[in-house]
Amino acid sequence: FVIVLSPRAGALVARVGPRPLLTLGPLLMAVALMWFARVPAGSQPWTLNLGHPASYLPPPSYWVDILPGTVLFGLGISTLVSPLTATLMGSVPPEHGGVASAFNNAVSRVGPQLAGSAVFVAVSATFFSQLGRHPAGLSPLNRPVDPALVSEAAGASVTAFHLAMGICVGMLLVGALIALFGLNSRPRS
Repeated sequence: FVIVLSPRAGALVARVGPRPLLTLGPLLMAVALMWFARVPAGSQPWTLNLGHPASYLPPPSYWVDILPGTVLFGLGISTLVSPLTATLMGSVPPEHGGVASAFNNAVSRVGPQLAGSAVFVAVSATFFSQLGRHPAGLSPLNRPVDPALVSEAAGASVTAFHLAMGICVGMLLVGALIALFGLNSRPRS
């Protein structure tokens, strides 16, 4: 999506201005993450067989649970990336283009890692608070070594995943609101 649609989205900024695209992109991405948040609990590979048939959780359907969210996220990021760069570079005089490009590059490299770190702190805190303890060697990312913890950890992991999706949706909605109310709606000449 990014390879095919980003150039078109960047060119569209010149005709419609940055506001519509920089609002639409995060909104599409937020809808995609809300779609992922509804993926069944059985999507964790280590929860597919918890030891007895009654505890079996059906795996997600790729076509219903994964593909629609992936397509929406791809459309959203394609609508966002190129127009964001075009808007940033178009907002500074040409003599400051190098500084603007460096700033854009630095933010695009550091921002996602900082946001991801904050989300993972929230995920870990939620996971362990759901368990009510912090067993050695257990993390929200791995199957517990102790078979007695598998079912409990699966529930805590699902709760933590829902929180992660909620935090990311919130950040995307804030970005969409900033674009909607903070950007000029007219294209630049």
